[in-house]
Amino acid sequence: MRETEWLACENPNHALGLLGAIGNRSRRKDRLAAIAGLRHIGADLSTEQQRAVMAAELDVDGEIHRTELQAVAVRVGNGAGGTLSEAVAQVTHRQAAKALRSVTVLFLPVVVGGPVYTNPPFPEARAFAERGRPMIAVFLCIFGNPFRPAAFSPEWRTTTVVALAQRMYESRDFSAMPILADALQDAGCDNDDILNHFRDPNAPHVRGCWALDLVLGKE
Repeated sequence: MRETEWLACENPNHALGLLGAIGNRSRRKDRLAAIAGLRHIGADLSTEQQRAVMAAELDVDGEIHRTELQAVAVRVGNGAGGTLSEAVAQVTHRQAAKALRSVTVLFLPVVVGGPVYTNPPFPEARAFAERGRPMIAVFLCIFGNPFRPAAFSPEWRTTTVVALAQRMYESRDFSAMPILADALQDAGCDNDDILNHFRDPNAPHVRGCWALDLVLGKE
């Protein structure tokens, strides 16, 4: 297994297998990756399912009371009726690894080395089915490059840096990422992987972003 294989991977199912082999995962990151994938197909979720995904995301960081999450979990049930419903139920019921596998299935490319998926089940999945890009983008944002873990100096966590990072994390508006990169550089950060990730205009960002987690001290 090589770094080039990870960086060139276009099949989200294969990428998930690589992550499992490398071991660069946590329940929190698995769950946030599944949630980010579900957000890509939000238009195909019922109103109740959309609320469940939001509640699950809030639960990841302890921003919702357990009884509220349990009430949502009861309403979405055990996911009977299809892969999408199952994925929503799993992420709501805190079944992180199962949820991530289920969500990844929704974005399998047309040919996955075995069965041929000529008609992916949801419009957004269909639009990206040729290469499964949404989940690949999520994996790259959340897990980064597991072959090159970035070191982060506590000295870089200035008041400005932390305030910017926290504001984006809470609002889910990541448009200030380049500004955060400038603030980090002013604080002495010289890690090109971190700075380039924040400055990349083509990089989508989600909660669980590996570089933002470093700034905020999350795992």
